[in-house]
Amino acid sequence: MLSIGKITGSPGSAAKYYASGDYYTKDGNEPAEWYGKGANHLGMKGPVSEQDLTKLLSGKLPEGHEAGWEKANNKHHPGWDLTFSAPKGVSILSIVGGDKRLLKAHDKAVDRALKFVE
Repeated sequence: MLSIGKITGSPGSAAKYYASGDYYTKDGNEPAEWYGKGANHLGMKGPVSEQDLTKLLSGKLPEGHEAGWEKANNKHHPGWDLTFSAPKGVSILSIVGGDKRLLKAHDKAVDRALKFVE
């Protein structure tokens, strides 16, 4: 399943939220990495740090350029959150049942969906 949400709040608080993980993560760290042609074009590779995410959500690009705009009552919008979730049965079978093939299939499906969205 794909859930899409508007990132709200300040860029710093949003980056802190995404860096802290959630109750699904074991150690409190969500495994996030830069993805796609846009990230590659900006030279962003590997793990996503809270500091880099804060800058990007603020509209500050790695090369020093600034993105975003402000017009009338419309201001820079930091971004969108795309959350990919496997059905509960798939999660249970892959984790409790230990069927790693389901995790690989889910990861492949997420990769294909991201390429489609991009």
